[in-house]
Amino acid sequence: MRARAPRDDRARSRGGASSRREAEGTADERRVLVVSGDADLVRSLQILLEDEAGVGVIPAGPGEAAIEAIGNDPTVALALVDLDEAPAPAFLDAMRVSHAALPVVVMTAYPPPDPPQRARELGALACLAKPIDPEELLAQVHRAPAAPGRHVGASAGRCKQGE
Repeated sequence: MRARAPRDDRARSRGGASSRREAEGTADERRVLVVSGDADLVRSLQILLEDEAGVGVIPAGPGEAAIEAIGNDPTVALALVDLDEAPAPAFLDAMRVSHAALPVVVMTAYPPPDPPQRARELGALACLAKPIDPEELLAQVHRAPAAPGRHVGASAGRCKQGE
C-alpha cells in the first residue's frame, strides 16, 4: 500500500487529476460527471476518483447544468448519478435522449429491486449501493471507454451491495 501525501500537498490541476499523477505521466484525460446534490458525497467521490483513478471530476446537481456539462466537455467518459435525488429519474430520461452513448453508473441507498431496476431500464451499466465500495467504483471507472462511443443498452448488471 502506498503512502499518501498530506492533504495540502495534493494540488489540483486544471483537468482535476492530482499533480502527482501528472508528474508520473499517469493522469487520465477522461472525466467523470458526478451528479448529486449531496456535497459531502460529491467531495469524497472527487477525492477518490482523482487520487486513485487519476480522472478529473465535474460535480453537478441533477438538471440542465449537468446535461450542459456533458455537452460542453468532450472528455466526459462516465456519468455517476445519485439515484436518491428527487429529480434523478427525469434527469436520466433526459440524458438518455441527449447523450445516449454516455455510460452511466447509478448509486443508491435503497436495496434492490425498485431503484436499481429503474436504473437498468434507463440503461445504466451498473448500480452501486451506498455506502459505495471504492474498489467497485474504481473498476467501473476503468471499464468506461475513453470517449462515449457505444450505445448503452438496458442490459446492465445487478445492483452490487456496498460494504
